[in-house]
Amino acid sequence: MTRTIGFDGIREGSYVTFASALTKHTDEDKLVKVSANGTVALCGDNEPFHGIVRVIDGQDKGASVQIDGFVTMSFDPDHADPALGWQNLICGDAPTLVTVSVSGDAIRQYLVVSVDSAGHTVTFLLG
Repeated sequence: MTRTIGFDGIREGSYVTFASALTKHTDEDKLVKVSANGTVALCGDNEPFHGIVRVIDGQDKGASVQIDGFVTMSFDPDHADPALGWQNLICGDAPTLVTVSVSGDAIRQYLVVSVDSAGHTVTFLLG
């Protein structure tokens, strides 16, 4: 039997619920930052991120945010590919893209375990 490489579910845990002004069926799977007490907002270009919003409640706009575990995101193809190992990742041109910080804007490093240069995706540990 051939084993495959997989990082799904490792340290993922529960999602953390924040208040938000995000839109259900539009803003899921995007990078977010803590923007006020108990509140998240979408990240802007070159901003640090704190998690990825996974579920948005349609009535109260509560956002369930993944803040731990391995994730795969697209990286900005207009910038250099992330390298394997510890990287300073920040939000790219859109909250669906990550990019490597070259100016020291990142607040932390993330462990990059896989880079797909052709598909422009990177797998890294959120927390």
